[in-house]
Amino acid sequence: MIKRVIFSVVLLAGLVHGNEEKAALAMVKEQLAVAEKNVRIMQQCIQGANTLAQANACEKAFAQASNDTSEPFTAWDAALKKELLEEVKYYLDVIAPCVNKAKTLEELSVCVPDEG
Repeated sequence: MIKRVIFSVVLLAGLVHGNEEKAALAMVKEQLAVAEKNVRIMQQCIQGANTLAQANACEKAFAQASNDTSEPFTAWDAALKKELLEEVKYYLDVIAPCVNKAKTLEELSVCVPDEG
C-alpha cells in the first residue's frame, strides 16, 4: 500500500526532464508530504488494530485519504501487524527524510528502493 503511493509519485517524477525538474521535484515533495501525513495516521490506527475488522477500517481510511485502491486485508494477526508497522516505520524513518533532503530528481530516485 505505502510502496504503491511512493512508486506512483516517483514514476511521475521520472517522466519529467530538463527545465521542469524543479517544478516536478516540488510537486513530488508536496505529494509525499501529504502521503507522510496519511502514513502517520495509518501507523497510529494499525498500532491499535487487533482484529481483522479494525485493520480493514484502518486500510479503508488510508485508502480514502490517499486515493489508494488497496484491497482489504483477508487475514490479520500479530505477524502481519508487525510487518506492516515495520514497512510504515521504514517509510517514516528512511524514505520520507531522504525525499525531504533531495535537491534533484536523481537524488530523489535513490530514496525508493528498487524492488526488481
